[in-house]
Amino acid sequence: MIASFLGAFTECEVKVGGHTLSVKVQMDGQGMQLTPGRAVNCRWESEDVLVMPAERG
Repeated sequence: MIASFLGAFTECEVKVGGHTLSVKVQMDGQGMQLTPGRAVNCRWESEDVLVMPAERG
C-alpha cells in the first residue's frame, strides 16, 4: 500500500492479486496509521464505486 495525505482524505494504492486499486479513504480523526506494505481490508457499497481502466503511457 502507498498512501498520500489529501486533507480530509488519504489516497492509497492497494494491490489486490495482480491489480492495483487507487482508493481514497476519508479520515475519521482517530489518527489512523497507514504505512507502506501494511495489510488492509477494503469494502464499499457498489453505488460508491467508479471503476476506470488505468492510463497507460
